[in-house]
Amino acid sequence: PPHQLTPPEEFSKEDVLDYYQGEIQSVRTFCEEKGLVTIPLDIGDCRVVETPKFLLGLLPGIAYMPPPPFDSFQTGYFYVSPIPSEFTEEDRQHYYSIVKNREFRGGVVHEVYPGHHLQLSLSNRFPSKVRVYQQSNLFAEGWALYCEELMVDEGLYEEKWDVMEELARWIRFRAARVILDVKLQSGDFDYDSAVNFLVEEFGEEDREYFEKEVKRYCLSPTQPMSCLVGKLQISDLRKKVEKLMGEDFSLQRFHDLLLSEGTIPLKLVERKILHRLKDQ
Repeated sequence: PPHQLTPPEEFSKEDVLDYYQGEIQSVRTFCEEKGLVTIPLDIGDCRVVETPKFLLGLLPGIAYMPPPPFDSFQTGYFYVSPIPSEFTEEDRQHYYSIVKNREFRGGVVHEVYPGHHLQLSLSNRFPSKVRVYQQSNLFAEGWALYCEELMVDEGLYEEKWDVMEELARWIRFRAARVILDVKLQSGDFDYDSAVNFLVEEFGEEDREYFEKEVKRYCLSPTQPMSCLVGKLQISDLRKKVEKLMGEDFSLQRFHDLLLSEGTIPLKLVERKILHRLKDQ
């Protein structure tokens, strides 16, 4: 485990942050040992920090801030909900359970390795400044969601079937966001009806989370739908590459090819990869 548990009665905020940071290294090591994708040794760090106060109204859960494209300082930041400085007994049991059950791994997969941090850091290394400047939401979010299913399939979690159930719920949520995105931007939904749609589909207990999510959706048209749509395009491309490569196919080679062109529109990446493989 990335963190040695102290007794629950001694558990602290520092223990939680240490665990979060340790889980990043743990998942990176898993990717390397499994040969899922090439991670350069000199890639920039990703640091876990509490979400700044000015963003709390838009980011109810975890989020990632990538390193600036043209900056020599290539550190990414993983935002997590603020943690109390002093724990109540309820807080202590809550966070102790998160660490004991390693509940942070799924977030690391999406936001860090092999998800956003790896992809966007690699994009920043591309020789063409035009490519570096490009940030296709469809590709970035599609890759991160693709990684969630990939890591379940590859055995990151011991409790595979429980995680598959949770993954299915989150894919269903991403499908709901496709509907929501279109209806918000077409005017069929206003803010309140969008929140109510999510509450009806997923439950009243998450209303506060949905209220903050929908605020973000109103500010970022097409971003909410990009996770599932992009993931489906990547899965389709993988099938095409596997057919072309036959016995030479490997996940590492496919993923390296996929991330080697920058975070540009997926159809351009597909055209480049298929053309390269057909020439070979």
